[in-house]
Amino acid sequence: MKCGMLKSMRRKYKKILNFILIGSLTAGCRGFHRDLGMVARASSVSDIEGQINQHTNQLQNINKQIVALESEQDILQEQIDDLNAEIVNMMASIGLKEDEIAAKEGEIAEKEAEIARARVTIAEKEAEMDQGEAVIAGKEAELAEGRQEYEDGVNAYEEARQEFEKQIADARRQIEDAEEELAELTEPDTYVLDRDTNIGYVCFENDSTIVEGIANIFPVFFFLVAALVCITTMNRMVEEQRTQIGVLKALGYGEGTIMSKYMVYSGLAALSGCTFGFFLGTWGFPQVIWFCYGLMYDTDPICYVFDGRLAVISLAVSLLCSIGTTWLSCRMELAQVAAALMRPKAPKAGKRVLLEYIPFVWRRLGFLHKVSLRNIFRYKKRLFMMIVGISGCTALLVTGFGVKDSIADIGDRQFGEIQTYDCGMTLKEDADGALRERLDGMEAIAGYTCVMEKNMDLEAQAGVKSVYLVTGTKEGMAPFLNLHTEKGEPIDYPGNGEAVISNKLAEDYDIRIGERITLRDSDRKELSVEVTGIYENYLYNYVHVSEDTWLEQTGQEPERRTVYLNLAQGAEEGSPVPADTPTIHELSAELMQLDQVANVSVSSDMMERIGSMLSALDIIVVVVILCAAGLAFIVLYNLTNINITERIREIATIKVLGFYRRETNAYVFRENVLLSALGMALGLGLGHLLHRFVMSEIRVDMIAFHIYVRPISYVYSGILTLLFAWLVNLAMGGKLESISMTESLKSVD
Repeated sequence: MKCGMLKSMRRKYKKILNFILIGSLTAGCRGFHRDLGMVARASSVSDIEGQINQHTNQLQNINKQIVALESEQDILQEQIDDLNAEIVNMMASIGLKEDEIAAKEGEIAEKEAEIARARVTIAEKEAEMDQGEAVIAGKEAELAEGRQEYEDGVNAYEEARQEFEKQIADARRQIEDAEEELAELTEPDTYVLDRDTNIGYVCFENDSTIVEGIANIFPVFFFLVAALVCITTMNRMVEEQRTQIGVLKALGYGEGTIMSKYMVYSGLAALSGCTFGFFLGTWGFPQVIWFCYGLMYDTDPICYVFDGRLAVISLAVSLLCSIGTTWLSCRMELAQVAAALMRPKAPKAGKRVLLEYIPFVWRRLGFLHKVSLRNIFRYKKRLFMMIVGISGCTALLVTGFGVKDSIADIGDRQFGEIQTYDCGMTLKEDADGALRERLDGMEAIAGYTCVMEKNMDLEAQAGVKSVYLVTGTKEGMAPFLNLHTEKGEPIDYPGNGEAVISNKLAEDYDIRIGERITLRDSDRKELSVEVTGIYENYLYNYVHVSEDTWLEQTGQEPERRTVYLNLAQGAEEGSPVPADTPTIHELSAELMQLDQVANVSVSSDMMERIGSMLSALDIIVVVVILCAAGLAFIVLYNLTNINITERIREIATIKVLGFYRRETNAYVFRENVLLSALGMALGLGLGHLLHRFVMSEIRVDMIAFHIYVRPISYVYSGILTLLFAWLVNLAMGGKLESISMTESLKSVD
């Protein structure tokens, strides 16, 4: 029992030792917990790092204390052995201490729980510290990148500054060089150019001149044909009303009252038709013409001008044709007595025609053909009206086609038959050896010649005219210029003291071969030459002289600033081109890169440009042709209708005799066909004269027209005329069919 008590006392003593050791550790832990609270209240990473270091030191101190306590434990163990004897004595007091030990053990458990919580807090703070270190590392990387960008920007700035300073230095040198060049320049010549020198205005004026020339002739011709139709219609109306006129006269009406009825009717028709036609013509035709101009030019919206003077003239002519014809017809009818007027007008007596005196022809004609020929010459007024109307319309058709033929191909003739070079080159200064050497080295160029083109004033008896003077040599100009007359006869290149001029220049200023002309430029240099040839030309006004003439009379070498070029086979557009041969446009682009070259013009482009410019006039010509066609249709329809009305009893008679529809139509319309053929034949010749007259009235300063009509145009005009006659016959066939035989053959009495 004593041994058990001893063991119990030892255990209690160890507990006391552990209590002492734990007390020391608890004291150290209280300080550690206090420091952890301070760590929690730290406001920055640096403070946290300092506190962590401080806590680490405290932990090390605690470890040292633990080691020291373990040493003391050994010592105490020895003391335990010494105190075993005293244990028994102390057993009584140990019982008293057990309660205190239990209380201390509870406190130790609480402290251990606090230590566990402190360790959790330390782990969280360490995690926060790791995150802070990661953020610091990222910011340090960004700072490094920013420093690198800054250094790169500084380097780029230094390089740009050096380049800027270099460019500034170059610019200053260029400015100094330019100032030196400006100082060396001489005072320039000043020219004041008006709109007549602008190519757009000039082309527009030329096109307007063409339309003006057509407008001066065609309306007059249309008026004449329209007046013919009006006279025929009004005269026929009065003749149809002769029976009613006789009744009114028998009832006692005066001649003035009777005439006023028909004159007012014809006057109102003329007034309404003239008003409608005036406003339609003032708006419609200008709209078509302006549309054509819009295809070639960038124009403003059309501004309509209603010419009051033209309206009065048109109205006066219309009233004169209608009312005047009505007055004359009524006057002739009213000269007869009322009884004669109320009876039908006696038919005209038949007469022998010219063909009857030619038995060889007349005997071979059929009966109906003989009747048709006699009827044609029997009604002479209808014969005259039909031939005049049809010939006038055919003449208008020929003139319309002829205007197109004369205008359409002037570009092809100019650059295909006269100026035969492929392209022209304008230089900034006189051609030198370097340029010639460069041109000689181009394989695409078959040949070239350098000439002088200069604006000069031609002084003639008829006035002063600005022309293009061209100086060259006979050998040099031969491949590039074909001088010939309008009939195709060749003309030699002018020699010393001689000149060859364009045909339009000679025509406008009445210059003939053998006369002397004087040319003078802006520097008052003067040439006096003899005209030895007048050549065919369509664009611009040229005077050709030799270089010897210029050198002898001015004492200076000609400034050869124009170069004519012919291309080698294969460089022209549309021809087989080898892989290494440039086209004409590629060559012109290459020539434009030369320093001396100011401009390069391609002849094919000029032909295309002129063709497209003049092609818009086709619409105007088509309008003229359509108007002529409409007028021809009206003339044929009106005269055919009158013919049927005058011969209605005759037509009814042949229908009673058993003529079929085709035979009746052939009997009546055969006359129309013959008259249309006669009018067409006369109109073709009249159209030739009218076309030449119209073209002579079209005066364009820089353009000469090839006045001719293609044979196919005559064919088209004749076919259209016969086509209109056939359409009229087709339209009037229904009227023939509607004639009633019984009503038409009734006696008037």
